[in-house]
This record gives sequence, structure tokens and C-alpha cells, in this order.
Amino acid sequence: MRISLAGRNLDFPRGGGELSTFSLLKALSENHRLSVFNVSENQEIYKYHTKNIHMYKWVPPRILTRPYLPFQWRILGIEMLSSRVFDEQLKRDQPDLLIITDPAMIKLPRHLKAKTIFFVRGHDWRYYTKFANNISRMRNEIGGKIRNIRNRKILERMDLIIANSKFMAEILRKFGITSTPIETVYPFITLSSYRVRDKDTPGKYITYINPSYLKGIEIFHEIIKKLPQKKFIVVGKGIEKLKNISNVTCFDWCDDVRDIYKKTSIVLFPSIWDEPFGRVSIEAGINGIPTIASNRGGLSESVGKGGILIDNPYDINAWLSAIQKIESNRRSFSNEAINHAEKFAFERSYDNFKKIARKNLNLNI
Repeated sequence: MRISLAGRNLDFPRGGGELSTFSLLKALSENHRLSVFNVSENQEIYKYHTKNIHMYKWVPPRILTRPYLPFQWRILGIEMLSSRVFDEQLKRDQPDLLIITDPAMIKLPRHLKAKTIFFVRGHDWRYYTKFANNISRMRNEIGGKIRNIRNRKILERMDLIIANSKFMAEILRKFGITSTPIETVYPFITLSSYRVRDKDTPGKYITYINPSYLKGIEIFHEIIKKLPQKKFIVVGKGIEKLKNISNVTCFDWCDDVRDIYKKTSIVLFPSIWDEPFGRVSIEAGINGIPTIASNRGGLSESVGKGGILIDNPYDINAWLSAIQKIESNRRSFSNEAINHAEKFAFERSYDNFKKIARKNLNLNI
């Protein structure tokens, strides 16, 4: 089967959505011929060390990658320009199946005969829903609304929509997407790639990954103030304000996150927005590391019994109590974290994906 996939930042995948797409690509390449259309600001050419994958990269014009325009207008410009380039590639490749990953970078050409699957996941999900601009700044609202209308039209023209959690599937149904079937397939996570230690040898640090406003960095600040005797690790780009705190060790994005999990005893996930899923809980969980997370969005699905959910993320005492509870019952929580993580093995998600494609599109992947 000839399969085309359109996505963004697939040359050096780091985010959860990109990592999941990369795992899917490798599995599909074993039996199918793949062409990948990758929108990326990275000028380097990356070659997948996997057979049957041809990647075409499109680099946006410089003006669209710099903060001269409001964010939503830059993204809208990238989407509209890249769609024209990708249209030409589709004419050449003539795929049997087209997979589009979040965010949508194309408008579907009228000549397309392929079956189409759209994966909704990642930060841009809010621009496919009526909640699109609740957290956007005023200068972005018009661009966000235009993207909202455009992306809804794309969704309604798909043959199948796949959400990365039951929460996301329900969001789309509430939005009124009724002409396209909506199914749930959890992220494609190769658990063996993250397993580094036994549950009986916990690390010494409480870890917080990807610090930002939406990920609850202000809540994290309050937690570490209350626990000066504890040691914390922070991983990600927004670490500048945390580097001078004595009980916090900071790391930039690392190529192998297993080095972090070796040192970790508990993962904190204090998001203040509705996370679509939250794969960090699964990566940590397979190592027997429990997660304490806000009860927002799809986090209830990714954390499960492998940790504790905080109904009011601004209640700092609730976080402190949860940390104490896990430390007092570590073996029980570690066992639950592993059991829950194993439910998200790559093989399960991939088998589910193939069954859904066969049921909805009559395709044997």
C-alpha cells in the first residue's frame, strides 16, 4: 500500500505527538511504501534509518518563523503555504491512504482519491474546537478564529478522525463533528525504550517536565517553596527562572529521557489546561514511577491508578499531601504505575489502529 503522511517537526522528534508519529511510521514502513511531508524550521536533512520511507521537507519562509507577526497568523501562513506544496507531492505520489497528524498543514485537494485519516492530538487541539481562543491573547484571536473555521472544514472532509484519548474524542463530538467517524487510539509508545530500572530502586528526585505557564510552572514554584528539604529535577526550555534555586537541578531537553527517569521518584504534572493525554505518565510509570497530576483533560486516562489526581491544581496543600501519601505507600503506587503503563504498550495501540482502519475504511494495514 502507498501511504502518505503529513506532519510537522518529524525530523528530530521530541514532543509527545511527534514521538508517537515516529513510532507509527517505523511500524508502517515494515509492510508499506511511505512518503512523509514534513514541515520543519530545521534546515538539516534528516534520513530515517528505516526502509521504505521517503521524506520531503518544506522549510517555511523566514518571516513566518520569526516573531514579526502574532503567533496565530504565523501558523496560519505556514499552513496555507505548505498546503500548496503538499498538493503537488500528492499528485506525484498518488497514495492509497493519507494520514495527517496534528496540526493540520494541508487543505485536501479535490483530486485526492486516497482514504484519509486525521490524528487530533497535541497543543493545537484547542483550535479545532469552540474553546479555541479561551487562552489566546487578544492579538491572536482573529488568526485563531480563522484557523478554527479552516480546520473544522478539514475535519469534516476526512474519512476518519482518530483522537489520542477519550477526552479528546468527546471534545470533538461536542463540537458537532457528526459527518466523520471519531475513534480513540492511545499514543504509540514503545515502552521498552523508556524502561531503565526496577520499581524497587527509586530515584531521589521529584521531576517536573516541560515547565511553562500552561503546564503549571507557577504551581510548581509554590510546591518547591513548601518543600525545601526535597530535591527536584526540571527538564525543558523554560528553566531560566529555576536555575538559581538550591534544591532544583535543571536540564535542557535531553535526547535520552531515561537518564532523567533513573533519578526520579515521583513525576509532577500540574497542568492548568486540559491536556489531551500526557504520555510522560506512561513513560515514568513503566519504571514504577507514580505521577501526581492535575485532574484536567486526558490526564485521568494517562495517570489512572498509577498516581494521584488533584482536582484543584491551585491547592498546594493537596500536592504536598499527595507527595507524602506516595512516599508512605511507594511499593503499592509503583506496582499500580507499572500495571497501568503496560496497558499502553505499542502493540495494543497499533493493533487497535489497524482494527479501526479496517472497520471504518475497509483497509488492511
